Amino acid sequence: MTSREPVSKRRSAGRAALAMTAGLLFSIIPAGCEKEAPPPPPPPPPPPPKAPEPVQVQDVMSRVGADARVQFPQDKAPTDEELVVAVVRFAGALARGDESGFGEWLAPSARPVLEELIAGGEWEEATGRIEAVRVFWVQKGAPEFRPPAGGLGITPDMLGDPAKMQEALKKLMEALPADQRAAFEQAQQELTEAVKANPTDPEAMRLAAQQFGAKVQPILAAASSGGDSGPVDPNAFGIGFAVQEPGSSYAVLWRATKPGERWVFSALPSPPGTRPRASDWDGVSDPTAPSSPAFGLPGSEPVPGSPSPSSEPSTPRAPVGG
Repeated sequence: MTSREPVSKRRSAGRAALAMTAGLLFSIIPAGCEKEAPPPPPPPPPPPPKAPEPVQVQDVMSRVGADARVQFPQDKAPTDEELVVAVVRFAGALARGDESGFGEWLAPSARPVLEELIAGGEWEEATGRIEAVRVFWVQKGAPEFRPPAGGLGITPDMLGDPAKMQEALKKLMEALPADQRAAFEQAQQELTEAVKANPTDPEAMRLAAQQFGAKVQPILAAASSGGDSGPVDPNAFGIGFAVQEPGSSYAVLWRATKPGERWVFSALPSPPGTRPRASDWDGVSDPTAPSSPAFGLPGSEPVPGSPSPSSEPSTPRAPVGG
């Protein structure tokens, strides 16, 4: 039987069916045929951790009851509060001449030298003139003191034995070139004459000792050149004290380490010379420049050949080179 629908109507229905089929086909075509959208950008990295803030020194000094003679400028403050406490108390013991409190903060290798100074009376004389102790240098990363093996002939085991160090320096004097030995002997003679001329004037004798140190320091520094200061310990700190006396100041350097639960101090060779005020040392950027080898304790051992306390009146000895 033949359909009676008009041809045009059948064609219209066919086109509609074709359009629907095409739409269905397009709807099931895999989406992968389209261009993929780029992934979202990664989130920004987290901000770096905030650097530790320097310790507020005055707050610490107030809390521990620091000696009024201790000066610790805020611009020298490290970020370790325990170190600040140790430095403040160590400096305070020095300012007071408190040998017991001072010795508690010393590394074991430095204590025998302090005992020698106390026994000889030099500790009391040197600390009795102190008007202020100013922290002028704080540096993270400090080398171990290792005197040169060839020049001075001083080994680390001698640092705690003044008698051995004295003997090593005597041998050094014997090995000096003739011109340097003559210059040393001349300075020694001038010191002896100055002490004999003013046996009861501590200020005159102290000045003579400073002049002697200034003259022989270049000789000892030349002999010690080329030595190895040892590896730098990034966890150690270099600490510089400027010690104020009436009319002048001198520098004393320390190496602070923390082998256990507390900081301790061992001496570093100190720079030569004096300055009118302790604050005059603030601009010194490298106080560890070569200097004569000695502990940075007040009243250091006399240079070989200088008058001894047993033969001449006792004099306050400035640090080596001072």
